[in-house]
Amino acid sequence: MRIITEDPGDGNLVDLLVNTYERTYRTVLALGFFPSIEAQNRRRFCNRIAIINNVDDREDAAKRAIALVEAKEIDEFIFVSDVIDRVLVRTGLKRKDLGRFPHFIDWGLVTVCSARSEWLLHWDAEISMPEAVNWVDPAIGLMKENESVFTANPSRYPEWVEGGIRKKLLRQYRDFSLGYGFSDQIFLVRTSRIARPIYNEKCLASLRYPLAHKMSSFEMRIDAYMRNHRLLQAIYIPVIYHHPTETEGLAYPEGTTILERIRKIRNEYMHRKLRNQYISKILDWIGKGHLRV
Repeated sequence: MRIITEDPGDGNLVDLLVNTYERTYRTVLALGFFPSIEAQNRRRFCNRIAIINNVDDREDAAKRAIALVEAKEIDEFIFVSDVIDRVLVRTGLKRKDLGRFPHFIDWGLVTVCSARSEWLLHWDAEISMPEAVNWVDPAIGLMKENESVFTANPSRYPEWVEGGIRKKLLRQYRDFSLGYGFSDQIFLVRTSRIARPIYNEKCLASLRYPLAHKMSSFEMRIDAYMRNHRLLQAIYIPVIYHHPTETEGLAYPEGTTILERIRKIRNEYMHRKLRNQYISKILDWIGKGHLRV
């Protein structure tokens, strides 16, 4: 375990967790990957943890992870299958709650429950920030100041943020835009707020996620909880992150049942209605603005 001799950042203790699986583990568990994330964020992290899930060759993944521990580039690695049962108890779920495609939620549950510090940053295996900036500590400062801000991340689509502010889906506060929503690609959150039983809630607005007709994913469950409790996502406007579009959806499960096709038609219909400007005004008027998308 790496010994922290001084507080990183502004005294905020943050763990870095990266989830990886069959397609990405050879990149994530390579020398230099975790240090590059620290360099991009211009800060050190207390515990650097690799979350390993759904790999064909467990022995090979473990060998690569052990090499990173010995090189002091990570502090720990965890196989999802080894801890999922106790994580389900902690988060108030059962095996059946994971549905037909458990790997779309079990990785997230294990990730948030593996952090030891007050704050955790999840970093997707395939994202990068073209410009190195410490956005983490300003975001923590905002979340300390405003308890209604649940999670924070850099911006992926600046034009979407600008449009959201223009449509009053988002509001700008200093260097942040605040609004409803959640992305599991990169998120910064207080550990105690997310590593607990909050994963059984549903919300109409969460049906907009691309796999909502097949499952209730980790991302979808967090979004539903945040909206139901009027909790906000803060997007740090000056910093942009990149995720390759060519790999999006590659891990999506194939095949669709008749019932799932019907659900998809329903979800798309609901999404269109919730985006309608007139319905949006009515939702705001009746105090249901958290349903706007």
